[in-house]
Amino acid sequence: MNRKLISIALLLCILCTSSPYLPIAKANETESAQLSTPAFVRARSYKAKKIKITWNKVDGADGYQVYQKKKRKFVKVADINANKKKWLSPKTKSYQTYMVRACKKVNGAVQYSGFSYTVGAKPYKRNAKKVNAGMIYSKKYQYNMGVYETAAPEIVIEKSKYSKNKKAVVVNTSLRWYSTDENIVTVDEKGVIHSQNTTGQCQVYARAHNGNYTKKIDVNVSRYAYPAKFENLESTQPVMEDFVNKYQDDMKAIAEYFEFQIKKGTSKYSIFKISEDRIRIETKLSEEEYAPVKQNLWNILSDYPRDLVIGVNRGVSFDLSYYPYHIRLVYILIDHELDPHGPHFMIAPRWVYGFWQYNI
Repeated sequence: MNRKLISIALLLCILCTSSPYLPIAKANETESAQLSTPAFVRARSYKAKKIKITWNKVDGADGYQVYQKKKRKFVKVADINANKKKWLSPKTKSYQTYMVRACKKVNGAVQYSGFSYTVGAKPYKRNAKKVNAGMIYSKKYQYNMGVYETAAPEIVIEKSKYSKNKKAVVVNTSLRWYSTDENIVTVDEKGVIHSQNTTGQCQVYARAHNGNYTKKIDVNVSRYAYPAKFENLESTQPVMEDFVNKYQDDMKAIAEYFEFQIKKGTSKYSIFKISEDRIRIETKLSEEEYAPVKQNLWNILSDYPRDLVIGVNRGVSFDLSYYPYHIRLVYILIDHELDPHGPHFMIAPRWVYGFWQYNI
């Protein structure tokens, strides 16, 4: 039994000391819920020899601690008075990584805030070839999305204004992304926004290696079709309203499958139909090619009471036409301008609803 306990203790020690990112807190340290984590932490080159770390004041703090990453582990390198919000490193020539936390004394014991996000910078001269990031910004600051959609903001990372070398490059172009509400949208490591199955508004933003960040990007997520959107519209048909609300998840999955194929340059322009005996899907594609969307297709085609054709061209269209009416819902795959005088209208970003009656 004692051998087992010793083995477990040794394993925990190995795991704790081998962590490449997190500092090791002492056993008698406690984290205070009353102390905010230092925000707006930044790192920059100072007189080409040192790195300057700055942060915002934390209310109630008696002081701050600066930690530096050394040999894959963060260690404390400075204790700072409460009236200061900056620290200068010793002289260095290499890229260094830091984080900051606040502290205060309560009944003789020291309590700590959480650790800030990490920031890193490199000291350099004005003519250096590698410099820190300057301003970073997005070319677009507002996105209107449907549920389960994706968007990829285009971010520009400028070099620091301190640099005068026209050929200089930013030493670290990686970005860390954040969402103010991950129930509405998440952002992956590549900066692609993924809307979830929850509607609402939130913001996303990106942070550069040295703490510089973009302005927050507004994201509005709405469900692309629901009954309220069809109210009081002359071209509304109950059959389309029922179809949209019953199969919206399936339609979305089918549309996104073809969107992915087109972006990869392997678009398959074909049509899916249900056979007359309603026991199979008819298409020019092989089963292997449409396997990823087969279940979604079958959910719609085997259950829907009307004849339905699903086509792929400039967008994935769900065509419920029956003479003398033409009813269609299209998920736009590629950018193109809609005819402003055409018999259709946008019901949500990238979703177009069309209805008209043939002349008889």
